[in-house]
Amino acid sequence: MLDKKFSSAKAATKFTYKHIPHHKRSYEIMALDAEAGYKPVGQYTVLDLSEEANLSEKKVMNLISIMNGKSDLIDISGDVAGSRLYFNEGKEERGRKKVVFYKQDGTGVSRENALLLINKEVWGNA
Repeated sequence: MLDKKFSSAKAATKFTYKHIPHHKRSYEIMALDAEAGYKPVGQYTVLDLSEEANLSEKKVMNLISIMNGKSDLIDISGDVAGSRLYFNEGKEERGRKKVVFYKQDGTGVSRENALLLINKEVWGNA
């Protein structure tokens, strides 16, 4: 009998990410191409330098999970207690969609938290 949970865990996911070596606060988002393997389709850059690196990576992991159609996300509520995260889709530039994430912690105006640049085809179909 085939263990479906094990099989699905080993299957290649459509989207994944990796750290960008020359920028410790940026992540490259990659999509699986049937012929070429994983190819870059976007970039997530943390703008809030006060954010813990492990929290940033958890957010990226959750973003990738959502893009892969999964609903079992990492619980980050303990890391972001008392704050909210908003996003605003910007204009398309050079075939990429610009999405800015903002953090509001209840003390004044919201602040830019992260920037997502992603191929327009991916953003519309993820």
